[in-house]
Amino acid sequence: MAKKSVKFFVSYAHANHRAKEQFMALFSEQTAVSKRFDYQYWRDSDLTLGDHWRDEIARAQAETDFGLLLISPAFLASKFIVEQELPTYLAHGGKRCFPLMLAPVDFERHDLKGLQDKQIYRLQSADFNAPRAFTDVKGKRKAEFAHGVFAQLDDWLAANLK
Repeated sequence: MAKKSVKFFVSYAHANHRAKEQFMALFSEQTAVSKRFDYQYWRDSDLTLGDHWRDEIARAQAETDFGLLLISPAFLASKFIVEQELPTYLAHGGKRCFPLMLAPVDFERHDLKGLQDKQIYRLQSADFNAPRAFTDVKGKRKAEFAHGVFAQLDDWLAANLK
């Protein structure tokens, strides 16, 4: 049986490039062996010299099935993300998004820019006194974090993409 192709857009702050690369490497290991879906993601590194990058980002968002939002203080502080990318996912009837906490965000003190009503993935464990962001975990816990995101996303897609 052929796997269904799913395309997704990764939204992140360039200040978090290193953490994004680390997460995406682990996440891509998970998606590469999915039984149900052929995952493909658009990355801004696909832009080439002379591209109208704002138009390319808008087109990528329109052509993908969902957005993976890598939340951090830098993400929330990005004027471009808040004004150009988030509206695609936060508008009533907008495209589905899966936010995850790449770097710690203070839910009490930080303006979540409309994401406060979304479930944001953080790694939970009996070993932790509170759920953790990707950058807060070390070693094998980073792979656990990526697998947790993959498992929830893959299950949602299986139940909702027909």
